[in-house]
Amino acid sequence: MRPAGRHTPTPTCFLDGITRRTVMALAKKRQMPMVERLIRAEELSQASEVFLAGTAAEVTPFACIGAHTYTPGNITKTLMEDYMQLVRKSPDEVMKLVG
Repeated sequence: MRPAGRHTPTPTCFLDGITRRTVMALAKKRQMPMVERLIRAEELSQASEVFLAGTAAEVTPFACIGAHTYTPGNITKTLMEDYMQLVRKSPDEVMKLVG
C-alpha cells in the first residue's frame, strides 16, 4: 500500500531537470507537498492522476499506462496552468519571482 499524498519518483533513471524542479517549486508554492521516492510500476494502478514534466513535454497528463486509465484532475490542471503562465513571462519577471 502506498502512502497517501502526492508522489514523484526519485530521479535515479532520468534527469532531475529544470522543468521538473520548476513544477515541484510551483507545487510547493501552492502548498502541495510532494513525497519524492521510488515508485514501483505496480503502484500506478492506485494513482488518480499521472503527468510527465520535461523540457519537450512541459507538463503533459497521461491518459493511460498499460491497462490503467487516468483523468487529469485539479493537481495536474493547476500545475499545467501555473507552468504555462510562468514560461510566458519575460526573463526579468521570472527572476523577480524565483530570485
